[in-house]
Amino acid sequence: MIADPCHSLLLPGFYGSQEGMLAKTKRTIFNGGDTSDTCGYILWCPDFTNQPTVLGSGLAMTGTANVFTWSSASPSLKPRNNIARPYGSQLLAFDNQGEPSPTAHTGTDPAAALLESQLVQDVRTLSSCIELTYTGSIVNSSGELAFLESIPLDAILDGGTETAPTLNGTMNVNDLFNYATTYQRLGVDTVRTLSIPTPSSSKFRTEDEHAIFVEEGKVSYASTIAKAQQPTFYGLAWRGVDVTTSPAPMSISLLKNIEWRPKPVSGLSHAPPVALNDGTTWRKALDSLPTGFNTRQVLSGAYQATKTVLAGAKMFYGPRRQVGQRLGYDGY
Repeated sequence: MIADPCHSLLLPGFYGSQEGMLAKTKRTIFNGGDTSDTCGYILWCPDFTNQPTVLGSGLAMTGTANVFTWSSASPSLKPRNNIARPYGSQLLAFDNQGEPSPTAHTGTDPAAALLESQLVQDVRTLSSCIELTYTGSIVNSSGELAFLESIPLDAILDGGTETAPTLNGTMNVNDLFNYATTYQRLGVDTVRTLSIPTPSSSKFRTEDEHAIFVEEGKVSYASTIAKAQQPTFYGLAWRGVDVTTSPAPMSISLLKNIEWRPKPVSGLSHAPPVALNDGTTWRKALDSLPTGFNTRQVLSGAYQATKTVLAGAKMFYGPRRQVGQRLGYDGY
């Protein structure tokens, strides 16, 4: 379930006991691209299950947040976090609408609708993944991608340098690239990054437990329970995307596997917890996986076909070869 959250069979006992029912949840966010935004990021704390609740008077998102998206024309620009523009209050994902003081957008966790239904009492996260697919023109595919993992909660709101006029320490794209240890070129195929379970992940949480509050007229801040538990964020950041001739759209999917317990008023019976192992299954699973298992490219036929076509073009237009010279894809 850790190594392949998208396709794995969900089994009970991940944290040592069976206390609820298992479910896969998914949500897709589309970045339509902008003719000026060459960079951006998505950050997610899957241990919590939040979503914005109301629209502020200034057409801003407010409420509770554990998913943030941001795009900008320069990787050195940073989202605002002040009284006028709280971090996460941007109305639309990846769309700053020409705002003179843009900020990040608060997204909806894929399990939020289920948690806030009349059936569910609380949930805990088993595993999760973020998949990004560049859906623009192959010819215009460019830029680099950073895989972000284990970003501390406090760093989201105060991990960058404080600069005027915001005087807040939110991170820009360059900050996130400096923080990351794994990079690759932004290509035409899907990339995937996975969350890494921590002791905090094993806790059941209700819809009243939040990671970060986004409120109108206030600087965004972490909740008391989040500060105590110190969950981590992970995600993807990109920069150098070519938007000179057309936008560079991307499709981003969030998938989360959860264990949930029903509310007493739901009419569903609730069996008492059953211990299935010593509670170290998730730790043993992590130890058995190779380093870097959580960041990889999902190769497809489209990628292989494109690679073959480009390689063939290089062979055809490459330098003239000497008789007897080895013929290879590297053009020599």
